[in-house]
Formats: sequence, C-alpha cells, structure tokens
Amino acid sequence: MNRISTLALLFIAACTLQAPAQAQTAYRCGNSYSQTPCPSGKAVDISDGRNDAQKAQTDTATQRDQRTGNSMEQARLKQEENQRRSLNAAAQAQDKKTVKKEKKPTHPQRYAKNKRQKNSAYFTVKAPSEKKQKKSAAGSAN
Repeated sequence: MNRISTLALLFIAACTLQAPAQAQTAYRCGNSYSQTPCPSGKAVDISDGRNDAQKAQTDTATQRDQRTGNSMEQARLKQEENQRRSLNAAAQAQDKKTVKKEKKPTHPQRYAKNKRQKNSAYFTVKAPSEKKQKKSAAGSAN
C-alpha cells in the first residue's frame, strides 16, 4: 500500500506541474484592486500578453540593467572611498600646520609681559588705575 500511495502522489504532482496556470481575475474598486468582487467594481484582465521571445528579451534586459547598476554602485563606492581618503589626508596636513603654529615660545618668561587680557567683542570703558594717577600727581608736584 505504501508503494501505491507514493506512485499516486508522484502522478498528482506531475499533473499539477504540467497544467497551465489560469489567469485570475482582479477587480478594480475605486483606486484599489482586489481578488474579490466589490459593488461597482470592474473586472480587469491581468494575464501576461507577451510571447516567450518577448519575455526572454525582457529578462535579458533586466539582467543587463542589474549588472550595469551593480558596476555603477561599485564605481560610486570606490569614488567615495577615494574622496574620504583625500579629505582625511588634507585634514591631517591642516592639523600638522596648526600644531606648528601653536608651539609655545622657548623662553616663556621673556614673553610673559607681552600677554594681555583678552578683550571682549564689545566696547567697555575702564577708569585709569590709581597707580598711574599717583605717579602723574607725584611728577607734577616736582
């Protein structure tokens, strides 16, 4: 019995593979499509009207377009990598320049008296210091 059921299953499978696929009917219901009919829906034929040669031509065109797209993607990725490398090299060169500019003087005590406080971006009025007034008053008295 086991052998008969196996043969029956193979026969059924072979019959379904050889049967042509029947076109299904789709219904347009407003702006959407459905397999079930709806009120005021119109039946739409969705069968593929192309012959075998047209299908093969479309498949080869699709494969060609896919290969072209993949090669374009590889070229783009390579170009982006080259740009990233050149930007990194330029940034490293700029960093080296700024490090050279930021070197501190070898004799800090020599340059300490030339340092001034950073002024704000706004104008501020400051009163003269008392030391300067005393010196000027002492100088005028002599």
